[in-house]
Amino acid sequence: MNLGIFIFSMIILLVCAAAVLLVAASAVFNALGLLWGGLLFMALTCVYGGSLAWVWRDARARGATAWASVLMVAVTFWPMGLLIWVACRPGKKTPLAAPPVLS
Repeated sequence: MNLGIFIFSMIILLVCAAAVLLVAASAVFNALGLLWGGLLFMALTCVYGGSLAWVWRDARARGATAWASVLMVAVTFWPMGLLIWVACRPGKKTPLAAPPVLS
């Protein structure tokens, strides 16, 4: 496993754990609100983290700087940053074709 992907995965895991602690510590929710609010917050956090992981893999596959692409999506308003990436991402790198084998 690539070290950058491992570190990125650990950061996402820590963000998810912090989100659970934040929701659990909130005194605003009642018992039912804590359950549904926490589940919604965790689901959105996982979707956000998953979209950042997808941008990382997509940027590397297209030859772009992965960390800069993820940073652009992360700091802009989330769905808008993801749409900007999809609209402006570079073309996919095509591997060079192997020369034909003559026998």
